[in-house]
Amino acid sequence: MPVDMLIKKMPLELKEWVAAEAREHRRSLNQEVIALLEKAKKESTKPPRGSDRDIQAVLDRYRGLPTRDGRSADEIMGYGDNGLPA
Repeated sequence: MPVDMLIKKMPLELKEWVAAEAREHRRSLNQEVIALLEKAKKESTKPPRGSDRDIQAVLDRYRGLPTRDGRSADEIMGYGDNGLPA
């Protein structure tokens, strides 16, 4: 169901751009704003979020991998006891 919406204090440059787009597409300002928002929504892609079960399965597989190097992260990076590179 359509609802009314008012945009306040739109920057003049943006309003002029939308007006130019509306003229180019032979639409009203309102129709152009709706078309631009629909296009932005369609192009907006968020990576699908896995379920908690999917995420837990990945973590379980990771934890089940063999340890290839028994050194600590600091030893691998070469840090000494003072926290600086050795």
